[in-house]
Amino acid sequence: MLDTAFGNTILYNPINTFVYCIVGSKIDALEKGLTWVSEHAHVTLPTVPEDVLLLSPESSKELAAPLADAAVGGDDGDGGAVGKLVEHFEKALKAEQMLYGTLLAVYGLVFCAGLAVVIWHSGGKERYAKWQATRGGGDGGGDTDPAVVQA
Repeated sequence: MLDTAFGNTILYNPINTFVYCIVGSKIDALEKGLTWVSEHAHVTLPTVPEDVLLLSPESSKELAAPLADAAVGGDDGDGGAVGKLVEHFEKALKAEQMLYGTLLAVYGLVFCAGLAVVIWHSGGKERYAKWQATRGGGDGGGDTDPAVVQA
C-alpha cells in the first residue's frame, strides 16, 4: 500500500520508517512473545474419570430443591422470586389500565365533540333552524305563543 502511494517519491523512506515504528515494532514484539509461549508453556492436565461428575437422581433433587423453592416458591406459600415478579407486574398493569382507561374516555369525549361539530357545520344548523320554525320558534328569541304575545 505504501509502494502504490509513495513508491517513487522522496517521502517513501520516512513514511516506511514511521509505519514500522507505529505498527511493525508492535507486531514483532507480539510475534516474539507468542513464540516464547509456544516453546516454553507445556501444560499437562490429568484426565477426570467420566463417572466422577455424575450425580444420582436423589442427590440432584437434593441440590435442585432449594433453587426451585427460591425461584417458584416452596411449601410455605410464598411465590418465590417468580411470584414476586408476577405480582409486581400485575400491580403495574392495573395502574396502567386505569391510566389508559381514563385516556380512552377523554379520547371518546373529544371524538364525540368533534363529531358534533362536523354534523353541526355540515347541515345540522339548517336542520335545527327548520325544526325550530316548525315548532313555532322561528326567530329563536323566546316564546311565540299567541296568548303570551297578546298579554
